Amino acid sequence: MSAKPTLEPSNDNFHNADIGEIYLETKDMVGFPNLPHDPKMLSVELFNNSDLPATKIKMKYSVVFYKTIPTFDSEGTAVSHSYIEYKEIKSVLNFDYLASHDSYLVKIMRVSGEFSRIDIVVKTLKSKERTFIRQSLRIYRYEHPAFESLQDSYDYRLLLGVSPNLHGEEHREE
Repeated sequence: MSAKPTLEPSNDNFHNADIGEIYLETKDMVGFPNLPHDPKMLSVELFNNSDLPATKIKMKYSVVFYKTIPTFDSEGTAVSHSYIEYKEIKSVLNFDYLASHDSYLVKIMRVSGEFSRIDIVVKTLKSKERTFIRQSLRIYRYEHPAFESLQDSYDYRLLLGVSPNLHGEEHREE
């Protein structure tokens, strides 16, 4: 069995109750982007590559959210950034059966620019018959697509979650 992450365009209104509160908690907080992009669904597809069915499947996974920490020069211009882990949301997925050479899609969350970086980590993946992943394995790292196409320091500040009107010396974490 294998786990493959996907990030596809989506207008799905899927809501993960475990993750839902983090959207509200980080809205307008320094360190989280204020630069939306088209909505995408972050999912994990489990594949049973075996010639035999898998039963009593259990996947423990976590979604790790990061906060950006900007670095400013003497004139208050954001010149670089680093990340710190903000919060880890742990989940367990259980299902009874996956046929041979079949797959099962697990929707994790919808992203549309609220976060700079997210990791999907599978802690364990096993079935009644076999253990596939025994120790934590990061299978995907989402990074805000604007990092690839920044136009100017204004966009960079929005991406870092810093008001474009703040100067470095006035910056403080919440």
